Amino acid sequence: MLPIAYVQTKPPKHRARNWCIYAPEGRAAVHKSLEKVNVNILHYLMENPVQGKSIEYNDNRLALYCAQQGKCAITGQPLVIGDIHYHHKTRRADGGDDKYSNLVLIKQDVHILLHAVHAETISYYLQKFSLNSRQKDKLNRLRKRLNLTLSKHKDFVVLKKI
Repeated sequence: MLPIAYVQTKPPKHRARNWCIYAPEGRAAVHKSLEKVNVNILHYLMENPVQGKSIEYNDNRLALYCAQQGKCAITGQPLVIGDIHYHHKTRRADGGDDKYSNLVLIKQDVHILLHAVHAETISYYLQKFSLNSRQKDKLNRLRKRLNLTLSKHKDFVVLKKI
């Protein structure tokens, strides 16, 4: 047994103190943060889970869509049904899983650019998106995690900063 004086508490680090789902003010804060999310797309994602994937994957799809406010993690453009892709940062073949921290929400064409190894394909999609240096940095970090190395692909290109 410990004396009560030894008990210490700390507030959560990355969450506002008023964010409590049990109080009316906290629920209002949660709903205010979700105002930017397209509810129709969110309902579509809920009603149409990806068949053959884990429950964790389908649950994390919804959480990512809300967390990223329905925007692509690279371009920042709003996503529409049919153009949404959930990318595994660490490939499942390399030991990746369906955890929230291993997924990112991107546009379908950005996903093609992520996995592209030929210079022609990369230049086509770079012209299509005209990414700034910050966006290219994000893209390069994701590409590095895919283990696309010069030894595996002779045409591997690291995207250059502007």
